[in-house]
Order: sequence, then C-alpha cells, then structure tokens
Amino acid sequence: MSSFFLLFLSCSGAYKESKDSGEANKPPEGDPATVELAGSCSLDQRLGGFSVAVNQLYSAVGGAVANGVLPAAVLTEVQREGGCVLWRRENPFCDPACDAGEACDVDGSCIPYPENQDLGRVRVAGLNEAVFMEAVQPGNSYYAPELPQPVVDPDRLVELTTEGGAFSALTLHGVGAEPLVLEPAEWVIGAGALGLNWGAPSGLGRSEIFLRLTVDQHGLTPLSLECVLPDSGSTEIPASMIDPLLQAGVSGYPNALVSRRTMDRVALEEGCVDFSVSFDVAPDVTVEGHVPCDSHDDCPFGTRCNFALETCE
Repeated sequence: MSSFFLLFLSCSGAYKESKDSGEANKPPEGDPATVELAGSCSLDQRLGGFSVAVNQLYSAVGGAVANGVLPAAVLTEVQREGGCVLWRRENPFCDPACDAGEACDVDGSCIPYPENQDLGRVRVAGLNEAVFMEAVQPGNSYYAPELPQPVVDPDRLVELTTEGGAFSALTLHGVGAEPLVLEPAEWVIGAGALGLNWGAPSGLGRSEIFLRLTVDQHGLTPLSLECVLPDSGSTEIPASMIDPLLQAGVSGYPNALVSRRTMDRVALEEGCVDFSVSFDVAPDVTVEGHVPCDSHDDCPFGTRCNFALETCE
C-alpha cells in the first residue's frame, strides 16, 4: 500500500480492518424484521447523528454529534397536515453581536456555540464492508472513504456502536433500504397538489419515506416542507401544503430529497442522537414561473439575473 494512501486513511479518520479480521466480519446480533427502531430525534433535542446513505452513484457513511443544540437548527412549525409539516427557519438576532465561540439564541442572548464531540472509535457493522471511524480533526466529524457501492444490501441489519469518549457508549440500529425509483423523476411545482408514485418495498417493509422540498433559498424567513410518510408506493402532497410554501417566496435553485429510510435514536442526558439508513433520490425541481440563475445568460430575453436572489426578473 502506498505511503500516500496510508496518509489519506490516517487523515480521514476512517479505516477498514482486514477481511480476515473476526471483528470486521462479525455480523450484528438481532433480527432486522423485529429490531426496535425508535425513530428520529426532535429538533429541539437533536445533538446530531450518523447516517448510512446510498444513492444510484455512491454510498456515504458518517456523522457528527455536538454537546448542545444550535438554536438556528430548531425550526418553527407553521402548518401540519397528515405526515407533512411546513417549517420556518428562525433568524436569531443578538445586539451586541455574539463573540467568537458563541451562538445567538432565539431570545437574543448569547450562548456557547455547540461543538462536535469525540465519541471515540465508531464501528458500523452489517455493511458489505465493515467500517471503523475515528474523529477527524479539527471539528470531530466522522466519515468513511472508499466504500463499496452499495454499502449495504436491502433488509440487512446494521448496527452502529461508539466506544464512549465525550458521551457514554451508544448502540443504534437500522435496516438496509431497497432502491427507490420515483415517478415523476422531474417535478414541476405549481399551484395544486403534487402526486408521487414509487414501487412499494417487496421485503421486510421496515422503511418509511422522508421528503424535503425547499423553494426559497435566499428569503428572510424561508419555509421548507417535510413529510414522513408510509412506504406504501404512492402519495399526494396536498395543495394546502404546496400553495403556502410557494406563497412564502421562491428564490434560487429549488431542490428536493426523498429517502426510503429507517431511523433509530438514543436519548442522552444532554439531548438526542439518531441514526439513519437510507436510499436517497434527489429529483430535479422546477417551479412554474420561476427561472433560477447565476448569470444573465441564464435568463429569458428581456430579463436579467437578480444575483442576490438567483432569480431572473
């Protein structure tokens, strides 16, 4: 193995043990059909988490856990219908401005900025190649390079364990997700409902569908739409959720993420840590009447790019 590759693995904080290693090949104990999955953390308690994410092109494993909740990450619920929620991002304001190493809270006070913590060695078992990760400095983030594609097979039990460090040792579980194919693959968002179809899972059926849609990247109080839905094969996002999202403002490049996933969480004295195992799809999104831009050449004749809003006007 080259010295450059050894240096890369050292700097990345992740490594893979030999395929002859008993530890690396030992599968997690438990039944993927019945293992307890506690769901995701609430935003006001979430310290961070880990993920195993697969898409059509590559797989990714990583995460980070802080010692507190960043106030700006706690969204305000504006509207809820069925499994969908419209969230508004708050913009805390402090006068005088907070010092370095501090964050502005929603009440206008300054608090210590949450810092990612070293959790010791993190092992993810049940993948097609076992992963062991150490915290990467600076920043105490975790990620694994050079993963097989896909990194996990459908309906396979996945177990993440930490060896302690800043918090007590953690154990979290997930189940490999089947590939997800959405129809339509390209979304045109306008007034009215959005209908989606996909193939329902053929295996254990432990997964749920998570959807996030954002259309206002540069607004002062942008809304985002998130849905957690049964993995039934189809859904319709009602106009009563789509219309207020558009009315709140459209700017920049709209984007969406749809994940077939399982979620587990563990509660700590300091907050909550979660773990997702997912197959992700990022559909192309167009909003009727809106042309995003980063140059004047992107805009139709007679309009110019508003660079602050990345919108042709």
